Amino acid sequence: MTKFMQDLRFAVRRLKNSSGSTFAVVFTQALFGAAAAARRDIASGADAEVKDFQLQELEARLKTTPPGYERDYFSGVLANREGLTEMSIQLLESALSSIRLSQPRRAAVALEALADDYNKSFRYKEAALTDDDLLKNFTSYVDPRKLQGAKDDAG
Repeated sequence: MTKFMQDLRFAVRRLKNSSGSTFAVVFTQALFGAAAAARRDIASGADAEVKDFQLQELEARLKTTPPGYERDYFSGVLANREGLTEMSIQLLESALSSIRLSQPRRAAVALEALADDYNKSFRYKEAALTDDDLLKNFTSYVDPRKLQGAKDDAG
């Protein structure tokens, strides 16, 4: 049973034992808490799947991920890894502005994938600018083995 379902069952049990305005407060808190836990489960699991190249698991997870920048990010990374270059570019460019400050590790992954996509699309200037951005703003989030390749590509 997922954490979300456990939280929801707990909330329902508490609601059965409460009355009046307490019911509304407890119910609201339970829903927000369960939704936050579900987002954490999705994010941590999907991040691990990206890191470990578990593409089938990531694709299955995305079927139940609500629309938004998080889904665009993971879908863009998946598209990159499946060779769907134009789709990946569109999704990652869309998600990048939302994750640059709040989730720098994901931003680094997105920039790596974007640079790769731009190279595959013969858009070398954009690839070099993307590598420059990665090196300038997200070096601490890049695997040192990949870092040298980005430095070489950036010029």
